[in-house]
Amino acid sequence: MVNALQVPGYRHLPIIVTLPCRKVDIPFGHVLFQGQRMMHTREIIQKIWDAQGYGNLAVWDDGTTAVIAPGESPQKDGKAPLAIFKPIPLVAGFSMLDFATHDTALLEQIETTIREAGGEIERG
Repeated sequence: MVNALQVPGYRHLPIIVTLPCRKVDIPFGHVLFQGQRMMHTREIIQKIWDAQGYGNLAVWDDGTTAVIAPGESPQKDGKAPLAIFKPIPLVAGFSMLDFATHDTALLEQIETTIREAGGEIERG
């Protein structure tokens, strides 16, 4: 039972308690297991953008990424990445990151690549 706050003129004023909440990115119909997180297309494009000049971007099924040397075949916990993206062909044609993250053709290309490899991704 919630105690009432005594205020003159009111018989019972309930105390409202708000608990801190955290937004969880779990779309309807998808279940993420411990250690996994939903991949977001624009976040991956930003990481591809940042990888320019340093190597390729490897993306694993748990949402983690790593910049790797060209031609390298990385393993993480014995698993190969879902996809390896080459930054220069994908984003070098854009003068600003915002243009790349809002280009529908690039967004669809990243999403298709991840989904065809068996991963889950959402635009965000």
